[in-house]
Amino acid sequence: MYPLRYAFQPVASCLRMETPPQIDGELDDWSKHYLLPDWYEEDAADLFATFYAGWDESHLYFATQVNLRRAPRPNLRRFWEGDCLEVFLDLRGTLARNAFGQQCVHFFFLPQGNGNPRAHGGRCEPGVENQVAVAEDETLSVAGLTYAQGYSLEIAMPREAIPTFEPDSHPSIGFNYVLHDASGRTQSWSVGKELHTYRDPSTWGVLDLIRDAS
Repeated sequence: MYPLRYAFQPVASCLRMETPPQIDGELDDWSKHYLLPDWYEEDAADLFATFYAGWDESHLYFATQVNLRRAPRPNLRRFWEGDCLEVFLDLRGTLARNAFGQQCVHFFFLPQGNGNPRAHGGRCEPGVENQVAVAEDETLSVAGLTYAQGYSLEIAMPREAIPTFEPDSHPSIGFNYVLHDASGRTQSWSVGKELHTYRDPSTWGVLDLIRDAS
């Protein structure tokens, strides 16, 4: 049986960043105002990461601090089997069921470690669950730090990576993330891949792009 939270679609404010974060893996640019809420108390014991989101007129920004019981073990060929982050976006916010259109994008991000010399990200083929050896997307700015018991990732997506990003005319975007732990755990914002979130935007949540927090 799926958790009760799968019956709800999360909606959160995503604040505009007056100063772009320095993409270096250090998360001191991210105050609690950019922290995405964890929606359901029943899942609290299973959470192993905090996640941040922000934007400006030319970028979407994301960051995460992942707490493990060991150093990260990314898998370079089968990214979903190791420690990694997947991000799903519908830049028009239509969230159409089973309609992964041109406004939708799917990225993956790997931390440094286990033979991976540096943090990086790649663009996945739309609507496909598992893709072997996805090439790095050099339009993305990605940095991370590796620790004895976890890692951080910091990401900047410019318009070159998300060309249909238009915050003035489309200030609400569909969004989901799925974090994979090489030990077998997952953490997601709306739903996990068991509900085919990789091809069904209607399973994602919504980020409202807010200019003024007041």
